[in-house]
Amino acid sequence: MLNNRFATTFAALAFALALPLLASAPVLAAGEGVYLGLGAGVSFPQDSDVTGTGVNATADLDTGYSIIGAVGNSYRNGLRGEFELGYRGLDVGSVSGASASGDVNVFSFMINGYYDFKNKTKWTPYLGVGLGGANISADAVTPVSGSSLDDSDLVFAYQGMAGLSYQVSDQLSLFSDYRYFATADPDFTLSNGTDAETKIVHPTDVHCLLRLEQIKPHQGSPKYRRLGGCLCQTRQNCADRGHRPCRPFGYG
Repeated sequence: MLNNRFATTFAALAFALALPLLASAPVLAAGEGVYLGLGAGVSFPQDSDVTGTGVNATADLDTGYSIIGAVGNSYRNGLRGEFELGYRGLDVGSVSGASASGDVNVFSFMINGYYDFKNKTKWTPYLGVGLGGANISADAVTPVSGSSLDDSDLVFAYQGMAGLSYQVSDQLSLFSDYRYFATADPDFTLSNGTDAETKIVHPTDVHCLLRLEQIKPHQGSPKYRRLGGCLCQTRQNCADRGHRPCRPFGYG
């Protein structure tokens, strides 16, 4: 069982590892640069087996909900990196066929990598994978082999994502995705002191919401318009070709 101090250290380490992915990149077109992402959706868990000395039960988890928030950076080559926080709430419907009460909550912190299949339309398919950790909490789950379960554990987590985004504007995209989220098996202790291992959750999620892009504006040289038959990259290029100076986008 991992204590709270180690859980905090592990979360801080995951954030530190994510920082290189969030380093600033030049924002030269829509969909590039630092972004914020928010998502909410439905979570479809699998049944969870609870086993230990004198314990052999199967918990049936009801369909739940999930909420995610992320900060990341996207690049011109289609790659994206982000740090994500997520929460999944799942109610326990029954244990070994008997009506049960309680819930299972999963708080996750993940480092994700994506590839956007950019094209000439506003629709962009993408694939992604993520690694990190999850704190799994079983709250007042009863009955479990004549006892109850009220414990938590911090475990390794991983996920795979596939989705589609739609570019509403230069700074706003809507997205919908499917993800498979899985963890290592947490170790719990029942209220009667029995240690138990749980084959937990492994939910599949469907999310839908929005991504706010280019929250960090580009500070480099502006792009230039076509004037006088010259597609200029710099003012000097225009002067060398004998054209009048070009105006940058957004100026005059």
